Amino acid sequence: MKRVIPSEGWGPVSKVEPTARSISQEASPDWAPAFAGDQRGQRAVAAARGAVGARFRFQGRDPAFGLDCVGLAGLAMRAAGCRAAIPDGYALRGGDPAVAIDATGLMRVAAPVPGDLLLFMAGAGQFHLAVMVPGGIVHADAMLRRVVERPGDAPWPLVAAWRWED
Repeated sequence: MKRVIPSEGWGPVSKVEPTARSISQEASPDWAPAFAGDQRGQRAVAAARGAVGARFRFQGRDPAFGLDCVGLAGLAMRAAGCRAAIPDGYALRGGDPAVAIDATGLMRVAAPVPGDLLLFMAGAGQFHLAVMVPGGIVHADAMLRRVVERPGDAPWPLVAAWRWED
């Protein structure tokens, strides 16, 4: 598989039609076997959970100073081994982050498991990233002004999911 590392930003935009589906409906019921012999997903989960409590900061990339959802996703994917550029300078709404995520070398998956990166449609033209963990998600919550772990299904429709595989 050829990997393309974007040099800047989210890249071209296109329209995404989200599908309303539940993470728990598609996720593997037991996360350990999904990573048997492979620690990438477990490292992504540990990094995401390690950021819980960090303050929310738009376009934040350092847990010590604050993270947004892209910063949290970058932190978790770096822990899993992905070295693709983390975009900055993106708009709060609009565009299609799925195009840029596809270009990073992450593999789209139909049945996400803990450690996977999830893209949600949080509102009209507004996307949101989270990391799947056993029993829920970790995400940067702008309303709570913190990175939080949310048990159960996310309240937004899932657009796509990705996994880092060498």
